Amino acid sequence: MLGRRPLWGDWRAGLGLRDDGRRLLQRVADELERRVEAYGRGEQRFGLVHADLRLANLLVEGDRLGVIDFDDCGFSWFFYDFAAAVSFIEHEPVMDLL
Repeated sequence: MLGRRPLWGDWRAGLGLRDDGRRLLQRVADELERRVEAYGRGEQRFGLVHADLRLANLLVEGDRLGVIDFDDCGFSWFFYDFAAAVSFIEHEPVMDLL
């Protein structure tokens, strides 16, 4: 969504996005880009991520855990995997604790 070549297209071209919304979202995008740049891409923060860690993609057998469905994987910040996983339970009360 952000950067010079966003993977899913330019958000500014979104249908129904008016100038006032575009200006607001541009300010948000600028701030997010600033924060991500400051966070950095060190090896402890950035690398290969699954990007779709949800219960349907986890295989559990006894004490063993397997992960399937790697079609969304790519290089990103590791916190993206956490965000992608919790996006499926964002309505749950436990989210306040996370």
